[in-house]
Amino acid sequence: MNEEPKTERQKSVERLQKELTKAARSKHFVNSDEGQYVIEYIGELISAFTNQVLNSRKSHEEYIEIRAKVDVLRKLKQVLEVQSNEEVIAKLAEDLALATSE
Repeated sequence: MNEEPKTERQKSVERLQKELTKAARSKHFVNSDEGQYVIEYIGELISAFTNQVLNSRKSHEEYIEIRAKVDVLRKLKQVLEVQSNEEVIAKLAEDLALATSE
């Protein structure tokens, strides 16, 4: 199979299509009842772990482990919320339209 190499433009269009699809899925998830439940649950976990750090003496290793959990949960929540943002989706759609136009 001898496929022609993709141009930079084709690569850019594919990347934008993937990002737009991911953003649309995030928006659908975040706006669903299940998504709202997950976002709220992540917030509760962040709060609980933060309280563990603040309210009790922890070893250095325990502190690092809890902080790592909080960081991962915050990043996950942020990614879901940012990607589902209407402005982000509109910008991706605009960029994709521009990339596919002649």
